[in-house]
Amino acid sequence: MLLMDIITWEPKDSAKVEGLYKNYEYPKGMKVIDEWIDLTGYRMFVIYETEDEKTYTPSVIPFIGVCRFETIPVMKADKYMQAAQERAQKPERKG
Repeated sequence: MLLMDIITWEPKDSAKVEGLYKNYEYPKGMKVIDEWIDLTGYRMFVIYETEDEKTYTPSVIPFIGVCRFETIPVMKADKYMQAAQERAQKPERKG
């Protein structure tokens, strides 16, 4: 499953977040696609792939109490549009 985390923190916690991130390694089984930092605020965006919550859970534990995580399932737009088109073309089942 492809997921996006929007990670936010308070300005006062920036040094702590930086310290945690410097020494951080993503858990085995979590394939990070890309990471971005919001240049205007205290946010980070991470797109990654994982099979289940057993991989996800240890990835956030070091940051609990410092950062807030919003985790969103995502899909590339062209892949989503193709799947939606295929669903629309299938006859509706009754019953």
